[in-house]
Amino acid sequence: MKKNLLFILLAIAMQAVFPQEIIGVIRDAGNGQGVPFAVIYLPEYALQTTSDDSGFFSIKSDELIKNEKIDLRISRIGYETSELEIARNQFLNPLIIRISSLTIPSQSILIKAFNTASLRNSIIFSGLEADAINKTHFVQDIPEMLNTIPSAFYYSEGGNGIGYNYLSIRGFDQRRIAVLINGIPQNDPEDHNVYWVDIADLMGSTDLIEVQRGAGGGLYGSPAIGGAINIVTRQYSINPEFKLSSTAGSYNTRKYSAEASSGLIEGKYSVYSKLARIISSGYRENSWADLSSYHLSVTRFDKDFTTQLNLYGGPIADGLVYTGLPKFAVKDKELRKKNYSFWMQDGNSYTYTVSRRPEEIENFSQPHYEMLNEWKLSRDLKLNSALFYTVGKGFFDYDGSWGNYSYFRIRPEYGFSVNGDPDTLYMPNVLIRATVENNQFGWLPKLLLKHRDGELIVGAELRKHKSFKWGIINFANEIPAGVDGNHRYHEFRSEKDMAGLYITEIYKYDERIEASGELHLSYNSYRIYEEKYAGNDFTIKHLFLNPRFSVSYKYDPENLFYFAAGRVSREPRLRNYYDAAEASGGATPQFALNSNGTYNFTEPLVKPEKMTSIDAGYSYNADFLKLNLNTFFMSFRDEIVKLGQIDKLGVPATGNAENTVHYGVELSGSVKFLDGFQLIANAALSKNYFQSGKTFLPYNIETIDTIITIDLKENPIAGFPSVVINSVLNYTSEKVFLQLSAKYVGSFYSDNYGQGLEELSQKFPGIIAYPDNRNDAYIATDLLVSYSANLFSVHSPSKVYLKINNVIDSFYSMNAIGGEFFPAAERNVLFGVEIGLF
Repeated sequence: MKKNLLFILLAIAMQAVFPQEIIGVIRDAGNGQGVPFAVIYLPEYALQTTSDDSGFFSIKSDELIKNEKIDLRISRIGYETSELEIARNQFLNPLIIRISSLTIPSQSILIKAFNTASLRNSIIFSGLEADAINKTHFVQDIPEMLNTIPSAFYYSEGGNGIGYNYLSIRGFDQRRIAVLINGIPQNDPEDHNVYWVDIADLMGSTDLIEVQRGAGGGLYGSPAIGGAINIVTRQYSINPEFKLSSTAGSYNTRKYSAEASSGLIEGKYSVYSKLARIISSGYRENSWADLSSYHLSVTRFDKDFTTQLNLYGGPIADGLVYTGLPKFAVKDKELRKKNYSFWMQDGNSYTYTVSRRPEEIENFSQPHYEMLNEWKLSRDLKLNSALFYTVGKGFFDYDGSWGNYSYFRIRPEYGFSVNGDPDTLYMPNVLIRATVENNQFGWLPKLLLKHRDGELIVGAELRKHKSFKWGIINFANEIPAGVDGNHRYHEFRSEKDMAGLYITEIYKYDERIEASGELHLSYNSYRIYEEKYAGNDFTIKHLFLNPRFSVSYKYDPENLFYFAAGRVSREPRLRNYYDAAEASGGATPQFALNSNGTYNFTEPLVKPEKMTSIDAGYSYNADFLKLNLNTFFMSFRDEIVKLGQIDKLGVPATGNAENTVHYGVELSGSVKFLDGFQLIANAALSKNYFQSGKTFLPYNIETIDTIITIDLKENPIAGFPSVVINSVLNYTSEKVFLQLSAKYVGSFYSDNYGQGLEELSQKFPGIIAYPDNRNDAYIATDLLVSYSANLFSVHSPSKVYLKINNVIDSFYSMNAIGGEFFPAAERNVLFGVEIGLF
């Protein structure tokens, strides 16, 4: 402070003698700190200088005294460019110029949804920004962090939120949600799922999450039905930072992390890094997890070009827990913790169970490599580019004692000498190892042109995915002679090519009316080849045109009306066409047959799903009160719905429904009151049902060889709760943060067949009608308390925190598929410390 005061006094004295010199300081408008390496430019005089480490600058010329006014332009990477007109009498004294921070340019590959700032604040959008993430995130995975946004709910296979977690939006699971990290698609190209466990603690290095509900298009990568999520990883900081944190809690849960940022180096470079490890014994038996993660980001800022290199991922290991429990176990304090690989139910008791073996584990590693660029070609034209490469390799070991010799292809025709009937011979304690190697790479360019009445965006997608899968007998008792770990009873390669082109126009008619339209052309092709034994080799191609349109009317600064419509077509998963990994168990390609008994690979039995959607709503936005109302209508042709059964690995069987409808209303709001309190609440009410009489076409149930049609008209669709309500009460002060949240999820069916359809299961043996196929409504409550203080650094505060999950200690099931229910953990506690060292 003394140094700064001396500088100012000296500067005033110098100005009296040398009035041709401008001196001052550049400060951050948010925190008031000096901004180093800012460029101060005088266009009229072609003079330029740079602020020092404390933000101070001086610029001198004999020409300055000639004019009464001088134009200054202040630019700085990470800040908005400021242009000022300074009167002569002003620059006789030191200037204090404040500039506002800006999102890092290389992170501008964000979801823009309908590309209107007003709509981004409306009900179809939700998000978590850096401040909210820093206050509320400690160990939680992304599905749990997004659990309180409108129309969303999540479930955890292990019960305590560590390991495999799944998010639904408007009832659509994450296979129908487009998930992106820094604008790069993350859904598995073949399976469509998102495996959050493979990017453990990504939330710990995330600065922003944007969520859009409903139809999505080119800006989201692959077409989206339930919605789209874009995760923006950690941005640079002006000042160096270093943090250490440690968390401990129930079920031997622990987390350790170290996080460092270099700040800006010479105004041109920035480095961010993080290492973390999450360990837990799990709530359910043998559901342990050991998840390591790393994140490294290096950014270079040039005048019109920005480059960011990202590397993140980490090896993970966990105990398998992918099946649920019978409904009666949900309310039993001990049974709800069980982890069975197989069970049979007789009323409210078990007749037979097979416990998950400790050897049933998973190991996987999937590093992500990214290069993000932004090139400012002119004032109104810029090019964004994302190049990426993802490689994944790992295995999971699971019990296969149910498999006979024939399943493992231990038969004479495969070169094995067998004494007896292979269909009736079994090996005790079989442990199957399924191995997968994945590679995906691609390029996502996007050109943005600002024009007088809006913005034009043209983008493309080029991606390729390759996979190699095989299965072996990793262990067994009484293995026949000649059978060893080199015997791959199934093996095949697959790939998927993806290409897309989209054009989006945002047209601003005037200050009140803004419209946008998009055309998205999407192409992809699946291929299976080099399949051992069965020898299937085929390619399936899809080409879709997905249009979207929106218009908003801003009546005044507080009131907004909007309307949006779109049509989305989307391909099935690869295993819907053919589950090659189960070919030895009887799975066959799901295609029509030619007259000679061969498959007609141009006529798949499963069809792409097609959706037409409409959203219309109203938003009120004031300083202390925000209210939103949205109505949606989604009409499907050939929607891919869950049958209510799962396979050996807990994957739901699915089929096409001829015509289905989803419609509802979403309400949300927040109000600030007293000093530091805020109440946030939202509710989603919906109806989801089969519309036409000829409604259901199951095709991949193991015991059914032909397609059947079932009349399910007016039946509710499995997995869609009709009511989801959230309420969150926050208190924020300079050092204390409190949050109490409550969530209500209404009941929903676990299959599509309603109650008591025993006659249906008798007519079609592959269909199972469960005696109680309803996941009961539940209420979940959580409490978070934290205290922060600047102990060692003004830039990196330290804090302690306490989080209590399921405060009311309710025994409930988070999700159900058929007869399988997934219990949530009982009341549990997490306590942690975070120390900011500089």
